[in-house]
Amino acid sequence: MVAGAAGRERPPLPEPSALTAAIGLLRSSAEWRVLAPLVARGLGADPPASVTGADRNWLQAETRHAVALALARRALLARLGERAAALDLPLVLLKGAALNGWIYPDDAPRGGVDIDLLIRPVDRPRLPALLDGLALAQPHFPGRPHLARLAFERCYVGTGAGATPLDIHWALTYPALYRIDGDGLFRRARPHPRLHRPALRVPAAGDMLLHLAVHALYDLKAWGRHDLDAAALLWRLPVDWPILVARAQSWGAGAALYLLLCRAHAGLGAPVPDEVLSALRPGAPRRLLGRVLLGRPLDADRARVGPSERLRQLGVQFAFAAGPLAALHLQGCYLAARARDGRPWSRPAP
Repeated sequence: MVAGAAGRERPPLPEPSALTAAIGLLRSSAEWRVLAPLVARGLGADPPASVTGADRNWLQAETRHAVALALARRALLARLGERAAALDLPLVLLKGAALNGWIYPDDAPRGGVDIDLLIRPVDRPRLPALLDGLALAQPHFPGRPHLARLAFERCYVGTGAGATPLDIHWALTYPALYRIDGDGLFRRARPHPRLHRPALRVPAAGDMLLHLAVHALYDLKAWGRHDLDAAALLWRLPVDWPILVARAQSWGAGAALYLLLCRAHAGLGAPVPDEVLSALRPGAPRRLLGRVLLGRPLDADRARVGPSERLRQLGVQFAFAAGPLAALHLQGCYLAARARDGRPWSRPAP
């Protein structure tokens, strides 16, 4: 169902019991609920009898809600694109902001609420000029100034209809964890093919896959919307595999990319050459550690996350980031910031 909506040839519908279970998962999980519009589109105008009236109504309501949010995001992006062009300030769209209206169709957007944008670190002083009258800053870590200084993003909310949340990043993740070539990422980015605003750009396909990989790993996810995003990209866009493998290894993200591509290939049928997986495959001990540590994402109510989750996250970063010293350095900085703010365990890093 989702495959057809995301650009792949529509496969046969699953058996009735499996279809009912899949819709039940969508309704019960915030992680998967964002895919409801894609499932509704995949079912078509005449869904099978096993889809109850209540489920049909729910899928239609979720689709209407997702489309309304997507239109609000599109309006804010248009205004930001005009302002960014006037300032000669390139903006790189990330995740759903990059994929909707292009990889995912307008009538079945990949759900979500906020807009994620990436700027060059050198452009941070120009954010007030970009956002003046368009978005208002929100407290990122109220009462925790040291933790706020450690972050690589700031949160805003649009001033127009819908009050769209806006996250401005100046790095894809904590810089200490990987050797990400930000300048190269901006050079490879191209204008979004559907938004008609040259300042609004999307990363190259390989860079989008690498961002999804490190993002999923940080959130401790073994399955999630990142995997569908990756599969949708692989179904729709060509990938220069030798260049991607070399870039992943240069960034220190080869193991993270391996985990993402394995899930997209084995679980969703995305086209990934065996030789690519072989080139990226980490050693057996690290793969075993991944199976032990991954699979249960960080609690949605992040206020309840404590030392055990912090240690699990440290283990994943130790095994799959650019190196153990990088992971230890980040966690040391985080704990120092928490201690200086007087709240050592109340929340994880964002």
